Amino acid sequence: MTIKLESNLINIFVSYDNSLIGIIRLKDEIRKDMKNLVNELKKRNKKVYILSGDKDYIVKEVASELNINEFKSEVLPEEKLEFIKTLQKNNEMVAMIGDGINDAPAMVQSDLGVTISPKNDLNKLKSDLILLGENFSLLSEAMKISEKTYGIIKENLILSLAYNLLAIPFAILGYINPFVASIIMPFSSLIVLFNSLKLIKKMQTSEV
Repeated sequence: MTIKLESNLINIFVSYDNSLIGIIRLKDEIRKDMKNLVNELKKRNKKVYILSGDKDYIVKEVASELNINEFKSEVLPEEKLEFIKTLQKNNEMVAMIGDGINDAPAMVQSDLGVTISPKNDLNKLKSDLILLGENFSLLSEAMKISEKTYGIIKENLILSLAYNLLAIPFAILGYINPFVASIIMPFSSLIVLFNSLKLIKKMQTSEV
């Protein structure tokens, strides 16, 4: 039996009595949810890079299948770290997705460190976000939830500010009795609370 590597394809030649009797071809397929994630990031105008310690021919083929133009192969952990630092010096916000201990330094440096089903405690400690079950589609959902949450935070600030800008002048000028003001003031917090509950409702109905 002889094993021959071609790109990320493995050919296993099976022989018997010095005669070839068969070929077994093995190939790692890129997960569909990873392709969907890359497409989702590109739709959001995000730059996507591959930093890998694998051989160049493997990384090239993976990058080609995912339609990623920016990639680096045979990268050492410290080189990943320096690459992220360079992006950040150019005022880029960086999210790093990794699954190995060699990715830990880069994840710490990045603005958002994401681990795929961490197999060691170090990655768990260094990650800001952990995706369980190696499901990359969860990252897309996390982005949608975070964007919606950020939107509601801005809405709450505007609502609270508007409420207080209207109420405080009337209170200062004496148009509102202090007792009445103490009663209506909590309404500002209630408005913020009920507005925040929209996020939970959206999540429950899968509309986020």
